[in-house]
Amino acid sequence: MNIRNPVIAAAALAMACAGSAGAAEPGQGTPTYRPGHDTSVEFPEPRKATRKDGAFVPPRNVAMVTPGMTKNQIYTLLDVPHFHEGVFFVRKWNYILNFYTGNGDEYVSCQYQIRFDKKARVENTYFREPECASLLDRLLAPEVVTVAGPATPAKPAKTYRFNFAFDSAAIDDQGHATLRQVAEEVRGGDYREVIVTGFTDTMGDTEYNDALAARRAAASANALRSMVGEVPVYARASRDLEVPTGSQKRELRNRQVLIELYTTAVERPAPVTRR
Repeated sequence: MNIRNPVIAAAALAMACAGSAGAAEPGQGTPTYRPGHDTSVEFPEPRKATRKDGAFVPPRNVAMVTPGMTKNQIYTLLDVPHFHEGVFFVRKWNYILNFYTGNGDEYVSCQYQIRFDKKARVENTYFREPECASLLDRLLAPEVVTVAGPATPAKPAKTYRFNFAFDSAAIDDQGHATLRQVAEEVRGGDYREVIVTGFTDTMGDTEYNDALAARRAAASANALRSMVGEVPVYARASRDLEVPTGSQKRELRNRQVLIELYTTAVERPAPVTRR
């Protein structure tokens, strides 16, 4: 992943926004499928690309690429591949995608690969750099509020929890199963509020843990959004430990997301920072 801080011409920005890779509607939900990272997947060298500087593509367009899609549908979202790759009998398309990080004019360049099956439909997608997968989740995430005060005193009708690997915001199979349970419950119940809160253990400093908790909550809310709509997201890091520990201690049960379902409107915690 290459980080750059260029002066981008207005015309270049206009072309990036108005090209054939059209942006998805702002309010449109995104699928839960995300590009993977596999060290066994081989990528071409960037110097061999036909578009060596890559292309600025809306993150939502990348998220809309899912298994089963056709090459024509990929054209609509991402335009033509950036290497010397044709259409017929080609099982791989490679791109160099640029994403703004949210830090001024800074952006990153990510190599992205689409693999097709025998019927020329998308089979899998991959990023060359694992950091790009995390960045995509962050760019797609709803606004996150980090709170330091006590959680809302209202009692939830139902709660769900699942855990994360150390220093990770990737949702595992158990987490996805829990999210599906939440979606089924929400669709079949009479709930007014669904709130997602991310937590960490005590390893790391407060600022880092706030960001990690926010990523966990945002990844979970983004997956839920495609099933139940917008969900408020909060991050409490290590402020409310499931299992009390000392500082700088790893504890799986503290690395979690809590999903609360309320039948009545609740008073939201006051924000400390917004991400």
